[in-house]
Amino acid sequence: MYRVITIEREFGSGAAEIAASLADHLHWKLWDQALTQEIANVAQVDPSAVMCCDERRDGRFHRLAKTFWRGSYQRSMELNTAAPFDTDRFVAISEQVMRKVASAGIV
Repeated sequence: MYRVITIEREFGSGAAEIAASLADHLHWKLWDQALTQEIANVAQVDPSAVMCCDERRDGRFHRLAKTFWRGSYQRSMELNTAAPFDTDRFVAISEQVMRKVASAGIV
């Protein structure tokens, strides 16, 4: 069983304080900024690179170049650790980290 609560928010809505209060009340760990740091640790990149990919997608030129770099449609080849940190790698590592956090039951 996963014990995860996700709070969707708009800038300035006060959701960060609500999340902190809820985590404190439930005695759970709040993964807000810690999640960014954990993704950066797993990807072996600076946290600023993770923040650049958060809620953004790569530009058209980058996606087009990646298509030619991989030799065909951009999703046909797996990413490896030598690949540049872009939104595709961000999404893959984020999913891996979130599954690990949720399944570990760390609260």
